[in-house]
Amino acid sequence: QSYFHDIRPATRVGIATVWVHRLSEPVPPGGPVPTAEVPDLDSAVDWLEQVLDAGPAAASPLGLG
Repeated sequence: QSYFHDIRPATRVGIATVWVHRLSEPVPPGGPVPTAEVPDLDSAVDWLEQVLDAGPAAASPLGLG
């Protein structure tokens, strides 16, 4: 939920990120872009299911396969 405390450090060390940003804030200028952005946790689950259903080629770059 926190771009500064969650997305920025995880992205810097190469971890795929899903930003649950309920406030719909924009990504700060020059900041790392999250792997996915969703408005709530239900949407995060939907996104993850889609990635996993897409198979190993989609999940592997995210560290899921």
